[in-house]
Amino acid sequence: MDEERRLFVNVKVKNNRDLEAELYKRRIAVSARVGGLRVSPHFYNSEEEIETFLKELRALRGVAI
Repeated sequence: MDEERRLFVNVKVKNNRDLEAELYKRRIAVSARVGGLRVSPHFYNSEEEIETFLKELRALRGVAI
């Protein structure tokens, strides 16, 4: 597997388990990890899907979960 295909990003957030559940309801797959959400941007995602993830995360972070 080439280097580009093994990229993982950990987005530091509070309430990572709650955010994981809310994003799942929006059909966005992430994984709650220590202190954040693990995102795998290479995992069959288009740039549009990554933008959708960022938009939804911004919206959810503004809401107390």
